[in-house]
Amino acid sequence: MKTPRKPYLIIVLAWFFYSLSCVNCPLWSEDSSQKQAAMLRKDGFNAQLKGDYNKALSFYQKAIELNPDYVVVYNDLGIIYEKLQLPNEAEKMYKKAIELDPQYAGVYTNLALLYEKSKDFEAAAHMWKKRVDVGDPYDTWTINAKKHLENLAKSDKSLYKIYEDNETLDLVKEVKDLKDKSRESSQFAAEVYFQRGKDYYQKGEYVLALKELSRATSLDPTNRDIEKLLIEAQKRCLNSN
Repeated sequence: MKTPRKPYLIIVLAWFFYSLSCVNCPLWSEDSSQKQAAMLRKDGFNAQLKGDYNKALSFYQKAIELNPDYVVVYNDLGIIYEKLQLPNEAEKMYKKAIELDPQYAGVYTNLALLYEKSKDFEAAAHMWKKRVDVGDPYDTWTINAKKHLENLAKSDKSLYKIYEDNETLDLVKEVKDLKDKSRESSQFAAEVYFQRGKDYYQKGEYVLALKELSRATSLDPTNRDIEKLLIEAQKRCLNSN
């Protein structure tokens, strides 16, 4: 006796319609588009390395069609347009990358260099400053950006204000860091003197306690615990006399 095929047919049909629903699912489609865009970007980069800029351009443009928010590809397109002697198109691509991700440091470098080539030194200075602002201070290109900004300021005095503002911000940060470290050091020393003063106070050696607590309060004048014990030590010294 043959087994009825109807249940198997239902299972197959159910699986078929489920597969169709997955294909039409926006989340699935979005993930697939991003993967395809990444593959196209890789192909474009390989073409770029070989010097085939038109082919690279085609791959990058297709990647953007699939993933319009693909920030790094806009930067890639900017580089390709520069290679193809299309600076206006390159500028548009770099600006689009910045619009999508203002913290993307690399694009500021490319845009600054583009402005330098076109002799727009003021715009270049602003881009170098942005590169410094968003970059890791120890990164090679951040250091290079500072040098570019300094050189532009030296060659054009009207740009010195941009350089000066950047240096002032750096100096303010350094001073703040030094103050914070100094404050921490002072508070630590104050705590040491406070503990010594407390020990002398508990032993009844109020004169010695007073000396240690006076040092502590001079280092950390806002510490109310030190101030309170200092007053008590002063009272004890007066009463002992």
